[in-house]
Amino acid sequence: ARSTVFFTGGAKSLFAVKTEGGSVVEVSKDLLRPRGCIYDRENTLYVADEEANAIYSLPANFRRFRAVRHLSKVASVPNPFQVTIFFGA
Repeated sequence: ARSTVFFTGGAKSLFAVKTEGGSVVEVSKDLLRPRGCIYDRENTLYVADEEANAIYSLPANFRRFRAVRHLSKVASVPNPFQVTIFFGA
């Protein structure tokens, strides 16, 4: 995941691009209103979906980009606008 930039955009999409450049790839178009994403130390990507009132997760360790068929709902949250991960000190 460290060589990949993930970002939300458009109405329903999650995108990815390698940090060295290349094509932007639509990883998912199954979100309702994505509003930010972040990944953790275990290469899991979390995406806030404001309209679905949910936080979803998916693997962030793509060797080659591909569309993700299934997003796992990890939390129900009213109108999440962003997601942040805090690591213990």
